[in-house]
Parts: sequence; C-alpha cells; structure tokens
Amino acid sequence: MVRRALVGALLVTLLCAYGVAGHSWIRIGQVSGYMSRSGDYDYWTVVRLVAGYDYKFTCTMPWNTDFDLKLFFDLDGDGYYVDEDWSSTWRGERVAISTGTWNPEEMLFTPWFSGSYVIKVYSFSGYGSYTLTNYKWQ
Repeated sequence: MVRRALVGALLVTLLCAYGVAGHSWIRIGQVSGYMSRSGDYDYWTVVRLVAGYDYKFTCTMPWNTDFDLKLFFDLDGDGYYVDEDWSSTWRGERVAISTGTWNPEEMLFTPWFSGSYVIKVYSFSGYGSYTLTNYKWQ
C-alpha cells in the first residue's frame, strides 16, 4: 500500500515536472517587487483562479535571502489587502503556504472555489528585488 502511494506521488511529480503530451505550465502573470529588510512584505491581488485547475506560483529572489509565499482566498471579493496585524476589514482565508529555503520559492495550488485570491510575499530574511510569477497547468 505504501509503495503504491509513493509510486503515484512520483508519477504526479514527473507529470508536473515534464508535462503530459499537449500539457504544460503556461505563464499567466508576473510582477516584480522589492523587500527593503527582513520582515518586509507585499500583497498582490491574483487574477481570478478557477476551481479544479492547477496553479503554480514562483518567487525568484536574490541569492542568500529567504522570501516566503502565502495565498489567501478573498472571502468578500473586494480585493483589498490585509494589514499585517489583521486590523483592516479585508476578509481572507489562508489556503496555501510555502516557507521553504529554496530559490526560487515555489507553491502549487488547486482551488476548490473559483474567485479572487491575494498572495503575500514575505521576507523571512534578507532584502532585494524579487519576481513573482503565476502559472496555470494546461
């Protein structure tokens, strides 16, 4: 049973990495930003994501930095950004997170609900320019 699960996970990984005939990751958006210090953060409104499709977010950053990604579902659909201390009226539900130490940082997500999403880029350590790219599996 464990062996099948591992083989299945490996197959999914290989399919996502190398593609299936006629399918690949298509870039659907890209933005750039700058982190001025550790603890700095930016919020970006993501174009409407469609339920059931696979999405990938990558954040390329300077060497020797660690920027993390968090994805929120915009519950009220207004697209406003949330304050770090959650003092705003924006309502969001965190649906995905990527806190690794690799570069580029990568987060995969398949939404259950179509709608507006907001992504947070957070500097865990370091500073510098970054590029956030959004892909859709087609």
